Amino acid sequence: MYSDLSQILFGVPWEEVDPGQLAEFLKDAGEEGLYWEAKSEPTVHLIRKAVCGFANTERGGFVLLGVSGSVQDGWELEGFESKSGEPGHWVGQIVQAGVSPTPTYDIHSFSVNEGRALVVIGVDPVAVPPCITNAGQVYERTSRETIPVTDPTRLATLFERGESGHANAEASSDRAAAEMLSGRHLRLAARKARFSLALTAVAYPPDITGRLFTAEFGDAAEAAGVAVAEPPGGPIPPSISTIMRQDRSLVLVELTHAFPCQVLAGGVWTGTAACLWSAQTPRYNLEQLINRHVRVSWRGAASLVRRLGGYGPAHLTIEIPVTEAMFGPEIFLEAAGGSVVVRYECAEVTEPTDEQVARILREVERSAGAIAHEPADDSPEASEPTEQPESQEDTNQAS
Repeated sequence: MYSDLSQILFGVPWEEVDPGQLAEFLKDAGEEGLYWEAKSEPTVHLIRKAVCGFANTERGGFVLLGVSGSVQDGWELEGFESKSGEPGHWVGQIVQAGVSPTPTYDIHSFSVNEGRALVVIGVDPVAVPPCITNAGQVYERTSRETIPVTDPTRLATLFERGESGHANAEASSDRAAAEMLSGRHLRLAARKARFSLALTAVAYPPDITGRLFTAEFGDAAEAAGVAVAEPPGGPIPPSISTIMRQDRSLVLVELTHAFPCQVLAGGVWTGTAACLWSAQTPRYNLEQLINRHVRVSWRGAASLVRRLGGYGPAHLTIEIPVTEAMFGPEIFLEAAGGSVVVRYECAEVTEPTDEQVARILREVERSAGAIAHEPADDSPEASEPTEQPESQEDTNQAS
């Protein structure tokens, strides 16, 4: 990721990069490498090509706009004549409108040499490759240059990387939800109402375990568990314990009075964040369960996935045992003995919306044999403006 690469390349965190650090880096930089590319006079096409190339790698990189020279003559922060009063904003518009899917990126803009612009773009890899320019071209950064990807085998590899990310995320969420529900870390024999939830992003930066087994992640897991356990009447001091294994970091939150329940929250080495809620109650309203406990669990899981570095689309799995306590006697008689499993693909790792939670409730009800209609869609389809592809003249400009 560009935030990690900044420390390696420039010797400072990304937030602290300035012309001084760039000049120091370029002094001994040698040839343009796998993680950086320089453009002295940027055009729309060259910006999109460079960003697309880094987005299709596995670690991302940096585009330095306004840097001239070569390994033989040395590199110089010459700057370029900006076509806008805000060159960073101009570059951002080019990226936003010109590549799809848009990678996570950030821009630093500086003024050098009497008002000339120097712009640095930090680019993360896309979660689901390939990234494609709006001219329909796929690019990839190699050790010395950004090249068009025309080989069918290489294109297939990029597509397969994106597809496998989805498949692995869904499988990991399914495994985590099932394992949490098995109650291997809890005493669930007498528990009558429970559910598990697991969320996995399609892509993560390297070294998930380096973020999983930290005190900060443990604190976040505890906060997530406490939020799920909190009864409607307000917070009650819970009993909290940590469960750490080679492949997981979990926090157990227990309430023994008011509304006795147990919540297990945390993450596993694949990047999945998971939660289990279990309560001793003869009857619990399903709608209340989804709108309160599942919603809060989802919110906490999204926060934990982001702490583990997850980005891009994500796969959610919710599993609820079909018991009379949860679904009532009529549905219980029809579907007893099994579990309702609901899978949902999220466009990104964010907190759930009211619409998403309502949709989950309907899916759960239908899975258990109840009648739950989708709401009528009376809203007209909004037509979004179509971005025009870059001109052929601009596309033909050589890097």
